[in-house]
Amino acid sequence: TSTGIPIDSIQWDSCNLPLRTGSVDVIVTDLPFGKRMGSKKKNWNLYPSSFMEMARICRPKTGRAVLLTEDRKCFAKALSKMGHLWQKSHTIWVNVGGLCAAVYLLKRTSEIIEQR
Repeated sequence: TSTGIPIDSIQWDSCNLPLRTGSVDVIVTDLPFGKRMGSKKKNWNLYPSSFMEMARICRPKTGRAVLLTEDRKCFAKALSKMGHLWQKSHTIWVNVGGLCAAVYLLKRTSEIIEQR
């Protein structure tokens, strides 16, 4: 980049990431809202699967995830299923093209996930 900061931006399948278990410090992602991309119905399966895979690659105890979504109901349900792996730390409400969305900061718990 022009600032000299080494950074990569890559598009992968969030349910099957080609990364080692516990190898990532921070994840930043814009989850599908279920409007222009995908559907709210598809989010009911996508969000829990993504949260599990993000937990697998994120370092236990110190890992973080910053997630943007407008699909609050699906996010809350998925997070309730993954409470043993993620704890919600902060929520910031934002306007994204007229939609009321949220940026969530999640902290990875110390629970270990077996390597696949």
